[in-house]
This record gives sequence, structure tokens and C-alpha cells, in this order.
Amino acid sequence: MSSVMSMFESMKESLSAPKGTGSGFSGNNNVMRLKPGNTYLVRIVPNVKAPEKTFFHANQHGWTSTSTGRFVSCTCPTTYGERCPLCEERFKLYERAKKSGSARDKELAALLRKSEKHYCNVYIVDDPVTPENNGTVKILRFAEQIKTKFDAAISGDDASEFGARVFDLSDKGCNFKIKVETTTGDKGKEDKAFTSYSNSRFCGPSAIPNMTAARIEEVYNSIHDLEVM
Repeated sequence: MSSVMSMFESMKESLSAPKGTGSGFSGNNNVMRLKPGNTYLVRIVPNVKAPEKTFFHANQHGWTSTSTGRFVSCTCPTTYGERCPLCEERFKLYERAKKSGSARDKELAALLRKSEKHYCNVYIVDDPVTPENNGTVKILRFAEQIKTKFDAAISGDDASEFGARVFDLSDKGCNFKIKVETTTGDKGKEDKAFTSYSNSRFCGPSAIPNMTAARIEEVYNSIHDLEVM
């Protein structure tokens, strides 16, 4: 815990740092897959060699291809302060839709919307869908609902209870319980279903099964580089 405490400020700051400056992250097989109707248990793994890189923040585009039906995603170049052809094309489509009233152009522009994503390494304590993931390190990709939980626990109202404990792999550390639920939209959008993480939370201190000092070092060395993918 003492080593985690010494790096805590850098890890905390990385959660709210400006968008990443590495080569980018668009996702791969190391990303944890979360399915609605399930509850997952994880422990955040800090980047002990570079604590300021414990979290990665990026803009991301994601859409379902109109030709193949497959979902496509990529990191938006604005993450690194560069021009993005997708953002520019989205703007052109919206402007054209305003002038022509084309519903199709407006629909295509909506497909290219940009969203903010955050990433961190997690040790999987319990994956009820893919139990072979248990005991491995994966990448957790999350948006505002989970980030709000992290902010509160690390530097907000719940920091006195959790704080550096969320990064501690010992029996003094705290797991994060990810509850994945399906909810309907607001008034007028009741027919649309959304994935919700609002009931996710940090738990009290607990030991991770079979987690020894030697194993903790192995886990530290098993993290994925969030900036180079």
C-alpha cells in the first residue's frame, strides 16, 4: 500500500488529464467485454512504472457500417490536437442536411458522432460470462457514468473511504463492481434501450484470491500499454 500511496497523486491526476498524446487506442482483444444483465468484479491496476499513464482519455468514433452491418470504431485525431476527416465529413453532412432537408444526410452525420472514452487496466476478479478471464489483466473501456464513480472514489466525496485503496492489489484494496443493465430512454425515447452502469460501485476492502506479493509484481508487469495499440 505504501508504494501505491507514493504514486497516488500521479495516478489520480491521470484520470482527469487532457486527452492522450500517444499513438492512439481503438481497441483489441484485450478490451474487457461487458454484457447487459451481468455483474463483473475488477480491481484497477496502476501503471507503477509510469503512474501518470494509469488512465488514458481519448475521443472516439464508432458506427455501424451501412454496407456491411458491422460495428467500426477508431480513435479521433482530435485526441492529439490534429484534424479529423470524419469530424469534417460529419459537419459537411449536417450543413448539407440543413440546406436540403435530407433525412439521409442527417442520418449519416449522426453515425459519425464523436464520444469521449477512458481506459485503464484492470485485474479481473470475476467475469461471469467469460470465466477464463478471471485472474488476467484486461483493458476497461468506460464513459461518463463509470468515470463519475471513479472521480468520486479517487478525489471526490468518497475519497476518504476509498482513495488510493482502489489501486491497491492487497487485502487492503477495494474492488469495483460493474453492474451492466439495460434501461429505456427519457420521455419520447421510451422505445430505445441503453446500457447503464449507474448502479456500479466500489466495494469495501477485501483480499483477491491467491494474490501474493510475488503475484502482485506479475500483475504490474502484465498491464497493456493504453497509448500504443
